[in-house]
Amino acid sequence: MTVEPARFESAIHHLQHGDPRERFEACETFVDWIRALSPDQGAVAGRALAEAAVGESDAWAREAQFNALVQLWTADLIGRVDLDALARIPRSTLTAENAEHLSYLEEDFGALVSDSWTSRTARRFRD
Repeated sequence: MTVEPARFESAIHHLQHGDPRERFEACETFVDWIRALSPDQGAVAGRALAEAAVGESDAWAREAQFNALVQLWTADLIGRVDLDALARIPRSTLTAENAEHLSYLEEDFGALVSDSWTSRTARRFRD
């Protein structure tokens, strides 16, 4: 199965839209398409979502980006290489919800950023 290319490209483009509501809706669109995405489209969407999350300034849009990434991962549509951009997100900018989503991905792929959430949590209990 595959999503029609023009619709897919439009959703990818909307991940960079100036309005955070549009970015949020683009993420929701990818979640809605989970069963229709081809493996190639899933990988492209994963890389685009990870890139979008790096520069995201809106908390709701970033939450939707992380949620969509987890949904793509659950559907076996992304791999670790598709998430490489996440390494550029400063850990300190993540909300608790973002960190929770990231922890699901890190359980499977290992640390995606230099200061992994699980390591930080373990240090907190150890100290």
